Amino acid sequence: MIWTIKEKNWLRKNYPHKGAKYCSQKLNRPLTSIQRMCSRLKLKVTDARKSEVQSTSATQGWNDKRYSTLNVDHHFFEKQSYESLYLLGFLWADGYLYRKQNRISLEIVERDMVEIENLFCGSGKWHSWTRKRKKRKPQKGFCCNNKKLFQFLEGKNYDKKSVCSPD
Repeated sequence: MIWTIKEKNWLRKNYPHKGAKYCSQKLNRPLTSIQRMCSRLKLKVTDARKSEVQSTSATQGWNDKRYSTLNVDHHFFEKQSYESLYLLGFLWADGYLYRKQNRISLEIVERDMVEIENLFCGSGKWHSWTRKRKKRKPQKGFCCNNKKLFQFLEGKNYDKKSVCSPD
């Protein structure tokens, strides 16, 4: 299908702020067609649009019901074993808590995660992912939504770790 001047001008006006998916829907053209034309016209999305898309896609997956059913044994962390204390140290140093969803997450350099991955597996079923970004080392992360574990960590001030010591 041939592009009209009117369509190209509309694309120039809307693509930088709305992105390819929006343009595809409004112009009733395949996404690949929009992407090709934007490339030919040397159009780029704004930094604000990039940021919006990244934050949306980062949080969309977390609302998935699969993550709320991960079975992590909170009693594993209550035991004072070498493994549980080592993992608690990593969670203190690099972990983060999301109160809204009782989520516990940790993301570190993938090569370092290889050393402690078996500890996560030994404590229950966690969701894991790998992320590769330009000019950065690959990252690997683990997370779970577990209210009892979240409350345990919150009771140990993991949610306030930037202003507390790990006593």
